[in-house]
Amino acid sequence: MKPRIEISPEERARLLLAPTLTLKETADVLGLGLTTLRDGLRRGDLDLPQVRVGTRVLIPSASLLRLLGMDEPTDLLGMDEPSGRPTADCSPFELDS
Repeated sequence: MKPRIEISPEERARLLLAPTLTLKETADVLGLGLTTLRDGLRRGDLDLPQVRVGTRVLIPSASLLRLLGMDEPTDLLGMDEPSGRPTADCSPFELDS
């Protein structure tokens, strides 16, 4: 059995900002193995739409964000929506006023 590769929060945010994710990328974001993800999708355990392009299967990142309880990609980056500035609790560094 291959060890599962952990991805950093920054990499997870980068992936979720893309319009679609491959099944491998989706599995990495969810912390699942590829076979577990495929089985869950086939059984209907995961409420994620699949976009098929030829033999490729893609998952819309907006659907994955909703599954994770994040309505907007900015939730991943610690940004507030109106100004696009980092929120106070997203960094150990102080923000300039």
